[in-house]
Amino acid sequence: MKVFVYFNLHKKCWSVMDWKSKLVVDHCDEISLDNPVFKVSQAGRERVRKEKRKNVHAGVLGCRTLSPDSHSNLTRRVTYNPYTHDTFVVEEEQTAVKDSCSVYMNKGKVFI
Repeated sequence: MKVFVYFNLHKKCWSVMDWKSKLVVDHCDEISLDNPVFKVSQAGRERVRKEKRKNVHAGVLGCRTLSPDSHSNLTRRVTYNPYTHDTFVVEEEQTAVKDSCSVYMNKGKVFI
């Protein structure tokens, strides 16, 4: 199932939205996706910068993995801050990341 996943600031967990229906179908502490694409709405990012108030404008689009494999090889942490970056970035190198083979999201942290 193709889903869009974003961090829910109110519930402090991941919200999982079905890509076709645009309905939130799950909330979870951890999730794995295959072939993820990191999405940022530039208009939403600009609104955050202007209003100094966060809104849902960024997340990860991919196919949900029902039985996650070992995540020991996913060690590069990805982060996004609308006030300092235009895209998602690999934390150590501060380089932009658009997609990956797989992603593991756990308790507000994202690893590729």
